[in-house]
Amino acid sequence: MEDIRIYIAEQRGEELIGEGRLRSTLNYGDYRSPHRNPIGDLQYVNEWIGHLDQTFSLLLPAQQISVFVPLTGGILLRIKEQEYKVPLGDLLVLPTNIGSDVLIQQLIPEEPYFTFQQFVFSAADISSKDICSYSLPITNPSDKNRLLPVWEKEDFPFRIYIGAFIGKEEYKLILDATFDRVFALPLDGHFEVEERLLFTGDALSLPGLQELEAECLSVTGLLLVIHF
Repeated sequence: MEDIRIYIAEQRGEELIGEGRLRSTLNYGDYRSPHRNPIGDLQYVNEWIGHLDQTFSLLLPAQQISVFVPLTGGILLRIKEQEYKVPLGDLLVLPTNIGSDVLIQQLIPEEPYFTFQQFVFSAADISSKDICSYSLPITNPSDKNRLLPVWEKEDFPFRIYIGAFIGKEEYKLILDATFDRVFALPLDGHFEVEERLLFTGDALSLPGLQELEAECLSVTGLLLVIHF
């Protein structure tokens, strides 16, 4: 299989922002590497770590869709005069028709730091797409040890699956033929995905799969998969 890419967490680009930190899996800002180019429409994969009372200012370019996933504590996004609350356990999809500045801070300033994951996709036509918030399917005990879609019927040019695993469990995800590439990222724990070992923060990009095999190798684990 061609064009398989593995990204090691310790090799991410890293930048200090005040008392916070930005870790980039793909090229972003001043971080440039020939092996970290965008993957099709997936432009950026960033992990932001902010300290108490810190506010990040992000420029979201036009014709892109950003996905925000809180990892520790919820986040609050401000765009012009609008506010969007994203508690821990939720996910926000934010299309931008025109370039916009977004301010992001901790939702409830009670922890010493907060962390969130950001994915950015290029999109040709997003004029009809709204900002959407979703609860992640990871809290119900019956949903454990499976990769489940975050949404069912939205027409975004990608689909996101997430799975909370307990114990060393295997799962096979049947993929939609509409899309061609998979991006897998353990948010917690370590996994074997298509016979490749991934630790927290590592990532794997694979083309042309009809199904994805994943096995949790830690006591607990949280795996996010994007199909696009």
